[in-house]
Amino acid sequence: MKKDPHNPNAIYEQLKTLTNAAGLPLVGSSASQEIKVRILPKNNVTPGKFKAHPTCPDTWFAHPQTILALRPDVFVLGENGLEDFELLCQCNICHQSFDRQFFILCPYCLKDLHP
Repeated sequence: MKKDPHNPNAIYEQLKTLTNAAGLPLVGSSASQEIKVRILPKNNVTPGKFKAHPTCPDTWFAHPQTILALRPDVFVLGENGLEDFELLCQCNICHQSFDRQFFILCPYCLKDLHP
């Protein structure tokens, strides 16, 4: 089986090996925080898009096809958890653009993204 260069666990392991000028780790688990996000199916949301729930924090709506295409192991790295590691790519089949870090399938046509 070929390694997935976009696997967040593998990326995190590589990041944990980096050090700053003082030789201290740049990334560590001491300040890590796990945030659970709920994604609920809603057919009227466009595939590949998410819509925030109006009253429930950390809850989003997405088309069922988008939910199927999502990577199950997403992480965000940074002080506020908001740093953007966007990796835009275009599907070879439907030619739609999307952020590769979040999906294992194309969220528009469900094409497998692994070569």
